[in-house]
Amino acid sequence: MDVVGVSAAFVRRFLSEVKAEHPSDYASLTTKDVCDKVVIPRTRDAQCAYSDVIKREHPQDVGRANIFVSHAWRYKITDVLGTMLEYADAQQEHRQPFFWFDLFINNQNIAADLPQDWWSTTFKESIASIGHVLLVLTPWSDPVPLTRAWCLWEIFCSLSGEGVKLTIQLPEAERASLRTAVMDDFDAVVDTLVRVQAEKAEAWNPKDKEMIFKTIQASVGFAHLNEKVKDQMRSWCLQHLASLIDEDEAAGKSGTRDFVLLCYQAGTVFWNFNATDLAIATLTKSLAIKTAVLGKRHPSTANTIGNLGQLAHHQGLFPQAIAYHLQAIEIKEETLPPNDRELVPTYQNLGIAYRNTREYDKAIAALEKALAIQNIDQSQHPTTAQVLGNLGNVYADMERYQDAIACQLKALEILTTTLGQHPVTANMHGNVANAYLETGNMAKAIEHVTTSQKMLEAVLGPTHPTTAQAVFNTGILYMRNGHFQPAAEHMERALTVMLATMGPQHPMTKTTQANLTYVQRLMHKQQQHRESGNSDKHAGSAASAGRVGTSLPSAVLTCEQGLLLRFLARVAPTTIVATVATTHPPPPRGDSDEHQLLLRFILTHAAAWQATTDADDDGDGANMTTTQERSKTTTIQPGVAVEGQVRKTPSCCTLI
Repeated sequence: MDVVGVSAAFVRRFLSEVKAEHPSDYASLTTKDVCDKVVIPRTRDAQCAYSDVIKREHPQDVGRANIFVSHAWRYKITDVLGTMLEYADAQQEHRQPFFWFDLFINNQNIAADLPQDWWSTTFKESIASIGHVLLVLTPWSDPVPLTRAWCLWEIFCSLSGEGVKLTIQLPEAERASLRTAVMDDFDAVVDTLVRVQAEKAEAWNPKDKEMIFKTIQASVGFAHLNEKVKDQMRSWCLQHLASLIDEDEAAGKSGTRDFVLLCYQAGTVFWNFNATDLAIATLTKSLAIKTAVLGKRHPSTANTIGNLGQLAHHQGLFPQAIAYHLQAIEIKEETLPPNDRELVPTYQNLGIAYRNTREYDKAIAALEKALAIQNIDQSQHPTTAQVLGNLGNVYADMERYQDAIACQLKALEILTTTLGQHPVTANMHGNVANAYLETGNMAKAIEHVTTSQKMLEAVLGPTHPTTAQAVFNTGILYMRNGHFQPAAEHMERALTVMLATMGPQHPMTKTTQANLTYVQRLMHKQQQHRESGNSDKHAGSAASAGRVGTSLPSAVLTCEQGLLLRFLARVAPTTIVATVATTHPPPPRGDSDEHQLLLRFILTHAAAWQATTDADDDGDGANMTTTQERSKTTTIQPGVAVEGQVRKTPSCCTLI
C-alpha cells in the first residue's frame, strides 16, 4: 500500500476544476460520481493512480501521507474535500497535511480484490505508519460512515494502532443544521448520539462484515469504538453550540427571544452531555435575559429556574435544588391556571429532591400533588406512571414495600396499556422485581425480571447491552434462589453479549464473569454434596471455605436484625467477610437455624456490598453477587424540567 498523500493546495485546486467542468451539477456530485467523470478519464490512458499524474505535473503536491481520510463514497465531493480543507486551515501553525485519500491514491482503473489477510496486516500497518485518521462524518444527525463496515474497519485500525490518532471532523455547513435542530428540539442532538451503534453497520460482502466484526469484538470492542465516536461528536456539538451563542452575542442579538431560546435549549444539551459548568453558565444567562425580557413572574422564567434546580440536583446540591424547585412552583402557581399540568414535572422534581435529603413525608406530599394534577385528565398516561414509579421508590426507601409494590404495579398497568412492549415498561418490571425481592417473594421477583428481560429482547434485540444486563439480573435471582444451572445459563448468555458489545474490560463484563465463576463453583460444590450422600439443603454454601450461598430465606429475620445487618454490611464489609468467614468457629451442634442463617446473611450482604466497591477488581469473584445501587437519573424536557425514572432496569438485583 502506497503511503503517499496529496496537499491541501491540490485538493483546493481539484475542487475548483470539478466545479468548472461540471457547473450545473457540481454541488450534488458524490465521490463515486467524480471518480467516474473526472478521475478515471484523466488516468485511463496511463492506467495509473491519480496521485501518479499529480506527481508528474505538480510534484510539490505529493508527499508522505500524514493524514488518512476515512469517508463514505456516497458523500458529496464538496462535503468531503471541503471538510479536509477546513481541517487543513485549522492546522496553519502545524506541519503541512498530506492526505491519503483513496480516490487519488488508489488506481481507480483496476477493481482491486484484496484478500482479508491484506486488510488485517498491510492496510492496518499502513494506517499505523501514517499515524492519524481523519474521519469525515456527515450528516451530523445520522453519519453515513457508521453504517458501513469498511469505515468501521478504518476507525478500528486507528483505535487499535499504538500511537495512532483519531480525529472526527464534520463539515462547517452542518452548523446551520445543528442550530435548526436545537432550536426545534434539543432532544434531537441527544438522540443522535444514542443512534451511534457501530454494530449495526453493513457490508456488501457478508464475509467482510464477519471478519471486521470478529476482529473488533476480539480487541477494542464495539462499546469502546462507539464511545470514542460519541466523545468526538459530543465535543463537536458542544464546541459549535457554544460558538453559536458567542456569535449571536457579538452580533447584538442577546436581547431577542431567539437568543433566549438558543441559550435555554443549548443549556439543556450541555446538561445532558454532562458539561455541567457550561450548562449552568448558559442557563444562568438565559435566566437573566428571560427575567429582563419576560419578567421574574413568568412561566418560562420558572422553567429555567427549575432546570437550574435539576443541575443543582445533578451536582448533589439537594437543598439548593429544593430552593430552586420551590421558587419555580411559586411562580407557576401564581401565573398559571390552577392545577396546570406544567406543575407536574416541577412537583415531581421537588419530590425526588426531598427523597435525596431523606425528607420522605415532604417527598410523598410533593409527588402526591403531582399525581393529583396528572390524574385530573391524564390518569392513564406515561407521565402518570412515571410519578407513580417515583412515589413507589420513596416507599421502598422507607421500607414500605407493599405500598411500593402497589404504586409500581399501577404504573406498570398504565405503561402496559399506553406503551406496550417498550424499554420504559421493561424498566418498571425491574422496579417491581426489586420491591418483591425486598419482601422475600423470590417467585414474583423472578417473574417480573424475566418479563423485563423478554421485553427487552423483543424491543432492543438479544444482543443489546441493556438486554444483556437484564439477562444477567435474571441469572442473579436464580442464583439467590439456589437454582444454579439456570443462573449459569443466563450469565453465560449475558457474558457473550457483553464481551461482544462492551468489551472484556467493562466493569459490567467483569462483574458478570465473576458471578458466573462463583455460580460454577457453587454448582461444583453442590455436585460434591450429592455424590458424598450429604443433603444439599445448604449446598449453596461453601462451608469449609467460609463462602455463602445465595438462597437465603431472609424473611425469617426480625426487622431489628435486618437493620443491623444492613448497617454492618455497609460500614465494614471487608472486615466482616475476613473475620466471620475465616475466623468464626463453627456453630455448636445445638445452635439454632436462626443463628446459622444470621451468620450466612451477614456474610452474603457484606460480600455483596464489598463487591459493589470492588467491581473493577480482577480478584476472586466468588463473593460477588452484584449490588448495583439504585441509580438516580434526571432529564430536562423542552420548556419544563422532568424527572426521569429513578431506577433503571440493571438495578433490579439490588441486594442491600
